[in-house]
Amino acid sequence: MGDAGNMIEQLYGGGLPHAMVSGKCAAKAAVEALEAKDFSKDFLKRYSDYIDATLGPGYTMMEMLRKAVFSRPEDIKDLIAFKNERLKDVRCSGAEGMGMFLKEKRGYTGPMKSVYSK
Repeated sequence: MGDAGNMIEQLYGGGLPHAMVSGKCAAKAAVEALEAKDFSKDFLKRYSDYIDATLGPGYTMMEMLRKAVFSRPEDIKDLIAFKNERLKDVRCSGAEGMGMFLKEKRGYTGPMKSVYSK
């Protein structure tokens, strides 16, 4: 159910933790709608409100970081070149590869784990 929300982490491109959070928000809104017997658009807007409250701050932070790291078209080319240089390095796939790029090429020293990973 959460995957239908198309929850993509903007910087790393992952989405499983976000989809799971989205599913929990959808279930919470659905239970409340059933209990209230109210399936109106206004009542079901709770789902969006729960998503905004839960994922919104993280999305805002990731968008700011993404803009800081990838503000020029050349930045994407640098990432592609970095990944191509390390095609055989299994650690360089997905989010971990993005973390390696940020550390090695952009000097990023902050946390590498998704803000929603537990």
